[in-house]
Amino acid sequence: MANEYGVFNQGTVVLEYWAGEIGLQEMLDHEREQSQDTNIKEGSIVIADCREAVFSLSESEIQSICHSTLSRVGYQQKKVAIVINPHTWDIANNYSGYSWGSGNDVLCFHSHQAACAWLELDSDNVQKRLMNLKQVCLSQESFKE
Repeated sequence: MANEYGVFNQGTVVLEYWAGEIGLQEMLDHEREQSQDTNIKEGSIVIADCREAVFSLSESEIQSICHSTLSRVGYQQKKVAIVINPHTWDIANNYSGYSWGSGNDVLCFHSHQAACAWLELDSDNVQKRLMNLKQVCLSQESFKE
């Protein structure tokens, strides 16, 4: 289990990389860390690259993480693109569904290019930055072993 995020464009863009098996505690820890990050601006856009992750979450845990995220101060008018693999479709789609009506747009995509098009970001630049986050994330995981 591993995740890493970076804040770009003066806090208006957040990129996340997720890999391995992810459980509720890791998601809550990640949420707590981001909620305290003063570099992230209100109304920022997010791309969560989850193509290399498998989420081990029950329906109630999905509701719990969604509730935790949506109750965060400053978490309004966000556009969140979750880039997924076929195995995470149901969980990501449920997470997206819980966000409807919150003033946030959370959509699932199968490619970062489609996510970037929706968010009006340069996909080559985003891919380069995601690869850097992946390297940092995986090197930290190797260090833990």
